[in-house]
Amino acid sequence: MKLFSDTKILADGQPLSVILAAADLARDLKKACCLSSREGEGQGEKGICKGIRLRKGNEEQECYRLFVEGEELICEAADDLGFIYGIYGISRDLLGIQDFWFWNDQAIPVKTFRQVEEDYGKQSKPFAVRLRGWFINDEVLLHTWKVEQRKEGPWEMALETLLRCGGNMVIPGTDKNARMNRKLVFDRGLYLTHHHAEPLGAEMFVRAYPERTPSYDQYGEEYRQLWQEAIEEQKGHRMVWNIGFRGQGDVPFWENDPGYDTPAARGGSDQPPDRDAVPHGQGGGSGGNLLHEPLRGNHGTVPGGIFKAAGGCDFHLGGQRFRENGDTQAGQPQSQDTGAAGKGSRGQARNLLSCVLL
Repeated sequence: MKLFSDTKILADGQPLSVILAAADLARDLKKACCLSSREGEGQGEKGICKGIRLRKGNEEQECYRLFVEGEELICEAADDLGFIYGIYGISRDLLGIQDFWFWNDQAIPVKTFRQVEEDYGKQSKPFAVRLRGWFINDEVLLHTWKVEQRKEGPWEMALETLLRCGGNMVIPGTDKNARMNRKLVFDRGLYLTHHHAEPLGAEMFVRAYPERTPSYDQYGEEYRQLWQEAIEEQKGHRMVWNIGFRGQGDVPFWENDPGYDTPAARGGSDQPPDRDAVPHGQGGGSGGNLLHEPLRGNHGTVPGGIFKAAGGCDFHLGGQRFRENGDTQAGQPQSQDTGAAGKGSRGQARNLLSCVLL
């Protein structure tokens, strides 16, 4: 069977997240093949693929199966993320397009068509980690950059790369960027989670009330109102709600409120949003090394059903440890980075993709 530049992707009835991934595959076919199916027919080519069909199957969650059936290449999955990972599996395995092709300026080899053997087949395995993603950190490197004259282009490529790598969760920047990028995240079918300065993804207190001291003791009602507004804005989507709080920006909250000058005071002060008020999704508490000392000294508690981040999530292409129910898991992002320097903003930006395993 032969794939050409215009091979159809039969994705009728699929959600937007799958349609967007299918559009990426259509783009990749044009990058990897220089001949259309009509031109192939004119040159007497046989075994032309009649379409890449997405078909509902009984695979496990987020898994897919690829195989040849008659004159079609079948991608079978039981859910949207399974289809998405299968689509990018076709791009990677059959077109030779690497997961980090964009960031590494991969020179994609162009062929007349791409051959798919009749016995081709691939069955993906369930993921060992339920939530897999990264924090798009140091986003100032993306802030003024455009791809194809579109400011959202670099962010879209970061999300596409995450899905190509098998991720399903993202912190899409901080503060204004995080709020601006929510729709991109939801459209791609990803779980959204939040920076440690933004409980529930709420607007930062210092932005909403620049004239006031950011103190929960003084302005608890205002904080709770911001949290409630954030819940209303995001409910109904795939969410991992951050109900921890580090402070306003990259500083601990006690720098703005010196009354919390001991581990006991800091551990006892934490008043996150009530988990029972958070709809749809899971709750996570983050904050880097912020509460290690209070928690080690038994100053403060973490409510049941909340997973705890044992270390910060803002690092660059390095390992990170997280704890859930007392177990430690270590994660190392796997990149196909070959050491290429990249060019301009892209060469800088590829180094700011950070990984979080929960």
